[in-house]
Amino acid sequence: MEKYVFLTDIDGTLLRGKMEIPVPVIAAAAEFISAGGLLGLCTGRSTVSVVEIAGLMQVNAPSVLYNGSAIYDFSAGEYLKTRSFDKGIFESLERAYVLFPKVAISVQTNRGIFLIRTTEHFSKKCIKRELPDKISTVDDIRGDVLKIVFASEDIDSLRSCGEECFSDYMFAFASKRFAEAVPKGSGKGAGLKDISEICNVPAGRFFMAGDAMTDLPAIKMAGFSFAPSDAAPQLLETCSMTIPPCEEGGMEKAFRIATGMIQML
Repeated sequence: MEKYVFLTDIDGTLLRGKMEIPVPVIAAAAEFISAGGLLGLCTGRSTVSVVEIAGLMQVNAPSVLYNGSAIYDFSAGEYLKTRSFDKGIFESLERAYVLFPKVAISVQTNRGIFLIRTTEHFSKKCIKRELPDKISTVDDIRGDVLKIVFASEDIDSLRSCGEECFSDYMFAFASKRFAEAVPKGSGKGAGLKDISEICNVPAGRFFMAGDAMTDLPAIKMAGFSFAPSDAAPQLLETCSMTIPPCEEGGMEKAFRIATGMIQML
């Protein structure tokens, strides 16, 4: 029997904000797995903020974390592959800290999360499991740097921070007041390719679901793709099928369609 892999984004696709994943979505994902499918996550989130979701969704395939900077196996509790920043990232962080005092900076590594500076906006809007108890310095950072999160209500400062300090890396806005940097060569498309090689499943036998521009490369690569109706316009133009928003449990439809497709093949 040929293997099929379903990768799904989390925020804006499975859930939004503090909402819980609808029970019918969880049940439909379980049916996909029972039919022989492999399910993984494809997210910008860090390991610590995804563990519970992975357990709830019964994830049984490697997952793309940190927007493609890491491939993680939740069943084994280990990284299968990482893409980390070069040592020059520490100089860039020091420079950003001095030049852009209105920008919050959170550094995510394979050994933890180091909050270099916070703001009231960042503290309110960030994923709570990714908010450390203390402020660190750049010298405190341990492990391989996989992703850096920035936030500011001053959008011009946020944009200038990326242009002046992180132009050698992949810097992009995740939302209006949040941005992130990952090493070159990362991205969800790269992550899908990694899992394709690890699981020995061609991209044509992948399902992908996502709502944001960071999902677009993987949406384009997958054999069949889904995007919620409130997704970025380019995703709606590119995906194979539009589903209802996450608040309406749209992923239940996606999983049931994927299950029906692999049962017919």
